[in-house]
Amino acid sequence: MTALAPAAVRPHRAPEPAAARGVLPAWPLQLMIVGYPVEWALGATAFGSILLALVMAVYLAVRGRVRIVPGLLPWFLLLAWVLACAVGLHSGNQAIGYVQRFGDLAAAGVAALYYVNARERIPAARVLSSFVLLWIAIVVLGIAAIRFPDVHLTTPMSHLVPASLQSNSLVQQLLHPPLAEVQHPWGATHPFDRPAAPFPYANSWGAAYAILTPVVLAYLALRPRRWKVVALVGLLVVSLWPAIQTSNRGMFLGLAIGIAYVVARLALRGRLLVAVGAVGTALAAAGYLVASGSLAAILGRQQYSDSTATRSDIYLGTFRATLESPFLGWASPQTDSAIGYPLGSQGLAWTLMYSYGFVGLGLFLVFLVGAIVRTGRAPGTASLWLHSVLVALVPVMWFYGLGTIQTIAIAVIAGVLLRARATGEVLR
Repeated sequence: MTALAPAAVRPHRAPEPAAARGVLPAWPLQLMIVGYPVEWALGATAFGSILLALVMAVYLAVRGRVRIVPGLLPWFLLLAWVLACAVGLHSGNQAIGYVQRFGDLAAAGVAALYYVNARERIPAARVLSSFVLLWIAIVVLGIAAIRFPDVHLTTPMSHLVPASLQSNSLVQQLLHPPLAEVQHPWGATHPFDRPAAPFPYANSWGAAYAILTPVVLAYLALRPRRWKVVALVGLLVVSLWPAIQTSNRGMFLGLAIGIAYVVARLALRGRLLVAVGAVGTALAAAGYLVASGSLAAILGRQQYSDSTATRSDIYLGTFRATLESPFLGWASPQTDSAIGYPLGSQGLAWTLMYSYGFVGLGLFLVFLVGAIVRTGRAPGTASLWLHSVLVALVPVMWFYGLGTIQTIAIAVIAGVLLRARATGEVLR
C-alpha cells in the first residue's frame, strides 16, 4: 500500500497592517485626544500630538488615495503660508514659539485629514466619545486644581530638557505645569485660584471647556446608554464648579453664543419643547451664578484685575505692527516694551494676524467661515451642537487663543461635519 503523502503545509503569513489593507486604524487619533492629559503629566504636550500626527501621516502615505473633502484645503494652504512666514524669525526664543504653533496647526490638520479618510474605523460617535473622555479628564483636573491650587508637577521631561531651553517661559510652563493659575492682584484681599490643568493657563482651561461641552451635548444627542446619560448629566452639573472658578468671560461668552444658536435653530425647526428645555436649563444656570455669589466673585476679580484696557493697547499695537508687514507678518508674537506684553497675543485672531499677516488670518477665516457655511444645514441635533462650536469661535477667537488640543478639537469637529456633508453620513 502506498503511503499517504503528508498534506502540504501552508506557510504562515503575518497579518497585513491595516494601512496596507486600505483601512486606517483608529488608535492614533484616539490616543491624540484621550492621551493629552497623560502628555501633560509627562511634560510632553509640546511634541506628543506632533509625533502622533506623524504616525497618522505615515499611515495615510502608505495607504494612498488620500481624500480631501471640500472645505479642508484652506487649512493646508494656511500651513504652507506659515512656513513662508518663517523668514521673519530673528531669535532662538522666538523660533521656539513659532515651531510650537506650526506644529499645533500641522497636527490639527493631519488629524482632521486622517478622520476624513478613516470612515471604516472611526465613525463620528467614536471620535465624539474620545472628546467626551478628554472633557471628563479636564473637569476632574479642574476640581483637583481648586482643592490643591499650589501644586506644580515636576514632569519627567524636565530632567531631560537642557537648562538653557527651560529659561523660556513657555517651556517652563510645559515642564513644570501648575494645577491652578493662582493670581493675587494688588489690592485683593485673597488670591484667586483659577483651574488650569491640564493646560498652563486658566484661559486655556476655559477655552477647552467652551469647545468640548457642546461636544458632550452632541454625544448625548446620539442617545448613548442610560447610565452614560445619567453620569454625563451629573458631571455637567458638577463641572460648573471649576468652570465658575476660572471667572473666564470668554468661556461664558462662547457657551452663551453656542446655546443661543442651538436654541434658535431648534425653535425654527419646530422643536419648541427641546428649545424651551434648553432655555430653562440656561436660566437655571444663570440663576445659580447669581444666587451662589459666583457672579459677584467673577466681577470681584475684574475689579482688581481688569485686563480690558491692557487688551485694547495690545490689539491696537498688534494692528499697527501688522500694517508694517501685512503679508508675511512677524512669524511669532513679540513683546512690546512700551506695553509690557507680547503683540499678537490675547486672541487667536490677533496671533494669526501678527504672526502670519492679513493673509494668514484670511486663510484661517476662509477655513472657519467656509466650514460653517458648507455644513450650515446641520440636520441632526448632534451636528447642530458641533456646528455651534464653529459659530461661537468666530467672535471668541478675537479674545482668546487656542492651545494644542483646542486647535485639534476645532479642526476635527470641522472634519466631522465636512465628512458628513461630503459622504452623506448621518449625525443624529
